[in-house]
Amino acid sequence: MVYQQAISKARYNNIIAIDKMRYWIALAVFMLFGIACKSKKQLADKEPVINDVVSATANPNDSIRLNVAFNSPGSGINGQALKQLKGYIERFETDNNLTLTYYQIPWGREGEVDFCFKLSTIDSKKAEEFVTGVKNLIGKADRVTMKENCNCRNLPQR
Repeated sequence: MVYQQAISKARYNNIIAIDKMRYWIALAVFMLFGIACKSKKQLADKEPVINDVVSATANPNDSIRLNVAFNSPGSGINGQALKQLKGYIERFETDNNLTLTYYQIPWGREGEVDFCFKLSTIDSKKAEEFVTGVKNLIGKADRVTMKENCNCRNLPQR
């Protein structure tokens, strides 16, 4: 009889230990999901960065001369190419004594961003020089997509 009580108590203690372990595992899993997942509202709240004053009549359906998109298939964007593009923009503006009008629109969880260049405020020769320079600089870079004469996705409505 004492032997059976000892076995019953041991089984009871094992069941309690297993229940406690399940509780902690479930809690850890839910915490990981809570930390790893960002809400879509947080992403939607990001405001685009607009370089220079863009007219209030800017329309997202207007054609963009050059769209440079930094994409991420789950491993982050190409940070080196992003630095190169930003440096090239600054050098081009300084060397040509002008200010480019473009939209910098963040749209993803891993730093994804689009650069939409209208280039309508500069003469066509300078615009073509800029586009060629960007193509030569990051045209074949990994996780970077370029399109010409297209619409800019994710541009906020005005």
